[in-house]
Amino acid sequence: MKLNTRFRKETKVNNDPAHAKQVNPDSTQSGDGEEVRETGALSENGPVNRLSKKNLTLVIAALCLAVFCQALDTTIIATAIPRITDEFSSLDDVGWYGSGYLLANCASLLSYGKLYNLFPVQWVFLGALGVFELGSLVCGATPSSVGLIMGRVIQGIGAGGLLSGGTLIIAATVPLTVYPLNSI
Repeated sequence: MKLNTRFRKETKVNNDPAHAKQVNPDSTQSGDGEEVRETGALSENGPVNRLSKKNLTLVIAALCLAVFCQALDTTIIATAIPRITDEFSSLDDVGWYGSGYLLANCASLLSYGKLYNLFPVQWVFLGALGVFELGSLVCGATPSSVGLIMGRVIQGIGAGGLLSGGTLIIAATVPLTVYPLNSI
């Protein structure tokens, strides 16, 4: 299944006064009698088929785990800094352990927005997850403080696409009628 974040609107003009009293919950009326109905995300072959509740639950659980890893990596460095500083004997680099990650995360967000617009969402998301995990691998295997900072920058580049990609995947897979249930 190929997901895309573009939405299609079906429009039809209906000037029949009898129809004006019938309101479709998925449609809105424009001022000139035109009914606009949101149909959902599109793929190359038309509207995307919605997932069953079981598959939707699995997709949401997987996205939650990916975003949890990203959020955990954002906050866990604060508790690890004393041990990292003792291990590498580098008090001068303390500020870069967290800043390199957040700076790369913020810098890559706009680029991921364009990538999500140009390419299939799930492949860009998986690529971002791969870059994030590659950064984790670099951080775990490095013998120096500079290597840790570079690993954190790579993680930040990958993390830039995880949260925005998770939001786009939810928007493309959850039916519009269920959106209010998820905003609580």
